[in-house]
Amino acid sequence: MLNQINIEKLSNESLAAQVVVFRLLGINKDLSILCMEELVKRKQLGDTFDYDSWIKIELEKSPKPESTEEPNKMINMLQGILKSKLGSL
Repeated sequence: MLNQINIEKLSNESLAAQVVVFRLLGINKDLSILCMEELVKRKQLGDTFDYDSWIKIELEKSPKPESTEEPNKMINMLQGILKSKLGSL
């Protein structure tokens, strides 16, 4: 999957959203790392997008898991939806 994504062409918000997804659900760690690296690189090149604040705000807006099992329930639910729409994964 990582080979199919051209990180450099993604918007700042898309990159930061992937970091939010990882922090909430713990999925796609490698992709999240690549996205953060790209955001830092852009900042070093003069980009003014405040990804730290953007990520913080999005995390604050998102529902928090009530237990350590909650993210697994969410992942299982999402996988069930995908299976029903796309067939077996």
